[in-house]
Amino acid sequence: PQVAPTRDVSRAKSVYSESQVVWIFYLAGALGLFILRVREPDTPRPYQVWGYPPLPAVFGLFAATYVVITLRQDFRNSVFGPLLVGLGVPLCLYWRRRRARSAG
Repeated sequence: PQVAPTRDVSRAKSVYSESQVVWIFYLAGALGLFILRVREPDTPRPYQVWGYPPLPAVFGLFAATYVVITLRQDFRNSVFGPLLVGLGVPLCLYWRRRRARSAG
């Protein structure tokens, strides 16, 4: 059975968007590791990251490169995922401020 072209396009957009979102969160995890180590250097770490700092840095660079290359190769189909994740940033800031006001 042959698949309708609109269905193929929809599937391609879905795959690009999902992979973009996953790699954006991988990148955020790698960056978060470095941010936590700088902000809280004396906090006990129950789990040590193997190969820190070069291995997580290389992984973070790979994740960023993957996101950028995918966006450059097929921007139209791959931009939806990062936009969806980006829409969450203002919401997060709003809820953070609202919670701080109610607590203090």
